[in-house]
Amino acid sequence: MSVCLSTVTLTRSRRLRLGHAGRASTEVRGSRGETSRRRGHASRHPPGRLSACGLETVGRDRTTLSVHHVRLSSFGVPSPVSSELNPRPPCRPIDDFDDDEDLQFSGLTGGRLVHDSLLECGVDTVFGYSGGANLPILDQFHDSKIRFVMNRSEQCCGHAAEGYARSSGRTGVILTTSGPGLTNIITPLQDARGDSTPIVALSGQVPTAAVGTDAFQECMAVDLTRPCTKWSYQVQSVEEVRSVMHEAFRVASSGKRGPVHIDLPKDIMTAVLQGAAVPLPMQPPPQAVDRKALDHVANLLRVAKKPILYVGQGANDSVAELTALAELCNIPVTTTLHAMGIFSEHHPLSMHMLGMHGAAYANYAIQASDLIIAVGSRFDDRTTGLLGKYAPVAKAAAAEGKGGFVHFDIEASQIGRVLEATVAVAGDCKGALQTLLPMVDPGTASTPARQEWARHCGELKEKFPFTYTPCTDNKIKTQQVIEALYKGLRPQEEKMVVSTGVGNHQMMSCQFIRWTQPRSIITSGSLGTMGFGLPAAIGAQVANPDKMVVLIDGDSSFNMTLNDLGTAADPNLNPRPNPDLTPTPTPTPNPQP
Repeated sequence: MSVCLSTVTLTRSRRLRLGHAGRASTEVRGSRGETSRRRGHASRHPPGRLSACGLETVGRDRTTLSVHHVRLSSFGVPSPVSSELNPRPPCRPIDDFDDDEDLQFSGLTGGRLVHDSLLECGVDTVFGYSGGANLPILDQFHDSKIRFVMNRSEQCCGHAAEGYARSSGRTGVILTTSGPGLTNIITPLQDARGDSTPIVALSGQVPTAAVGTDAFQECMAVDLTRPCTKWSYQVQSVEEVRSVMHEAFRVASSGKRGPVHIDLPKDIMTAVLQGAAVPLPMQPPPQAVDRKALDHVANLLRVAKKPILYVGQGANDSVAELTALAELCNIPVTTTLHAMGIFSEHHPLSMHMLGMHGAAYANYAIQASDLIIAVGSRFDDRTTGLLGKYAPVAKAAAAEGKGGFVHFDIEASQIGRVLEATVAVAGDCKGALQTLLPMVDPGTASTPARQEWARHCGELKEKFPFTYTPCTDNKIKTQQVIEALYKGLRPQEEKMVVSTGVGNHQMMSCQFIRWTQPRSIITSGSLGTMGFGLPAAIGAQVANPDKMVVLIDGDSSFNMTLNDLGTAADPNLNPRPNPDLTPTPTPTPNPQP
């Protein structure tokens, strides 16, 4: 097998549905304000400019949506953030006033423009499946710098793209055909939406003249994907292909990351661009950090006696800043499912994962804390339980002005949805923590109250550890398998990525493996998708050829997508092997004379 993929299959467990992601309602308005429910676009108008800040038109009402442009505010596009905080370099801009630049794409087909836009946006891998409607795009990958990975079903393509994105921080890309090809990626798109995974899904579509006629393999792709994506749009002219593609990557990877769907009719993919294309969308300005709010946070850190950092996957890019803050102020750290490894679980201040299936000691610490600092997390129901009984000490401290809840989140609309924040800090966690660090008083770490709190948390870990009762009839338990697996692989834990299915094995993997690196746990959290594990592991391996990817799966989850073993065994996948993970051959003894 060319892919370094290990599989452990365990007994069936019931499905877990971890939390719920809010849905963004979307609509498209035409020039008179009417809503188009059919194609995700409105009637034709002269070209303007596709922009994250709204539509700029030439001599037209600013609410107009033309065939060349989409009014992104209608789709709930998140607050802009600085492009330098995105996981991949921003797409290269084009000089709007350079005639040679404007015409450099003239003569290219729509399919070629899609392919070249992928290259411009830093894409190196596409997971997809062929079909009649996407052949004009698929043909462009012949002798391309982009690797095309054909999984064994469209659902597997979607989960592989998720595994690629979650393990690398880059945007995953899916290419499917129309009709059933599109409907088969609904589950991965919803999974990505719930777990904030940047995905760009490209679907072929019947020719524009056939849309709405119940043509062969036609479905209303935009209507189907709108509830489970940040933005869904059907391209209506070859002139706008490149601009829409660049905007798709910006939307997917900025703000609260998530999936984007672009529908590509076949006639537009075969059409040839004559003249200039629509200019690329303007990038939004950086979001400024609220220094007044950070002053309030620094003051609370100074007066609080029992603070705790409650960290979610929004802090994946803030490892150094988070560790520095915890050590500077002597603050214990607990993480959510997707955030495990952001703060090394070998660190004495680590309280490991909290919540329904998390550590009892982490939950006790949350209940006893007077200041809960949520960084890139959303207070989902699997970590809070009954809100009326959640964090009573922090609630009392908030009323006295000596603690409460601090919420760092890149999307302002997430703040206050579950709990009222004492201090809200909207914006990128990394930039906010970098600004906060010089403002905090390092002397608080050595105060008697803070030292006593750190000691108490350490005692909780010793008093309420993860344990299990071994079987007495020579049978083995799931916990034993995972514990033994981790013990054998621990020397390589910094180069190990673990993918799981959904069930008891998923939660026990969280409990009996110590996580030391961000993006090392790849699992379906919010939606709880059985069958996620194997294709996600393949995507993670493609994104990280120098790491070892281990799949821990339950038999029922594994059975749902086991056909993707064919993808793992495909010699054309051929990831670059890691010499550190290659077993040392046993020397052959010299033959006897």
